[in-house]
Amino acid sequence: MEKKEQLIKLIQEELIDATGLFDVTPEQIDNDELIFGGEGALELDSLDALELVMILEKNFNVKINGKSASRKVFKSFNTVGDFILENSSSEDLATYLK
Repeated sequence: MEKKEQLIKLIQEELIDATGLFDVTPEQIDNDELIFGGEGALELDSLDALELVMILEKNFNVKINGKSASRKVFKSFNTVGDFILENSSSEDLATYLK
């Protein structure tokens, strides 16, 4: 499995656990579908957005500054994966992907 795909799957699993969406699996989520406001498998709200922010900050020591930046990063899981790969340290990434 490609590093980005593995990263996205783990983030999806962690978000599913944190939000209590136990009837959804990462396999049901299209990595290109909108995370918020779409009609995909996830029906997330602003509290769920905070959960996602906390997951990324805790695991990758990254900050997402501002509303426009968060909209860009949280567009889809592919954009989240790209952001993490571009902005996290190789040590944080290696630890998360163990």
